[in-house]
Amino acid sequence: MAVLTTAEAKTFLRGIASGSSSQDTLIDTLVTRADQVLSRWCGYPAYTDGAAGATTFEDQSYTLYMSGPGGRSLKLPVYPISSVTSIEDDSTEAFDGSTYLVASGDYTTRKSEGVVLLTPTSVHGEWSDTSSPVLKVVVVAGWSTVPEQLKQACGEMVKHLWEMREKSGEQSRSQQGISVSYRDEQIPPHLRAILSPYRLRGVWFG
Repeated sequence: MAVLTTAEAKTFLRGIASGSSSQDTLIDTLVTRADQVLSRWCGYPAYTDGAAGATTFEDQSYTLYMSGPGGRSLKLPVYPISSVTSIEDDSTEAFDGSTYLVASGDYTTRKSEGVVLLTPTSVHGEWSDTSSPVLKVVVVAGWSTVPEQLKQACGEMVKHLWEMREKSGEQSRSQQGISVSYRDEQIPPHLRAILSPYRLRGVWFG
């Protein structure tokens, strides 16, 4: 899947007929690039099976190594949560997949908040309390159904990338005797406003 289908992306592009397929490969490439640029700005980390540094808004598997917060609440750096595959709380940091595996019945999740809570009756009791990366969390997180606001932002970013193709490397261009300057930012300001509610906690609003 992709954040936008080829047909959806075409609705943001002028001069591209919905039935034409000559530019489909390029459009799909721009959809992927837009997803990566915007999801990275929102703080999404690289997912487990992607290319080096690949990020996305879509739900993917993540392998997270985290310090122990103590208490019963564990806030994951990526959400919403689709499912938790496994959690190891291992002070030796060996992570053999079994010795310090936390039983799935010991915790519940607040999926939209990205929080894993140990139950009051859990055998595990509390998460380790240490700055060392003693927790290994394998989780599927991100959007299984991408919100319309994110789709809109990605479509606008595809349009921006499409229009900037012929301007690459230029700072300005003369049009009918008038010099037009191009802005350098990767993400247009109005898209940052759309994306702000989806920025993950702990990410600076730069």
